[in-house]
Amino acid sequence: MNKAEKVVWTEGMFLRPHHFQQAESYQQSLLNQWGQAQRPYMWGFLDYEIDEALLRQGK
Repeated sequence: MNKAEKVVWTEGMFLRPHHFQQAESYQQSLLNQWGQAQRPYMWGFLDYEIDEALLRQGK
């Protein structure tokens, strides 16, 4: 995985489109890392509900 680098904003900096593109890339990489930490395998159940009446009937 290519780690995006944070843009170091400074006063008087001449802003170019690539600065904003790099900042967006960095934010996206942080969001992806957070998502992978929350659900590292990205499969399975997030929530489930059991109908106890059907369970008692053996269905």
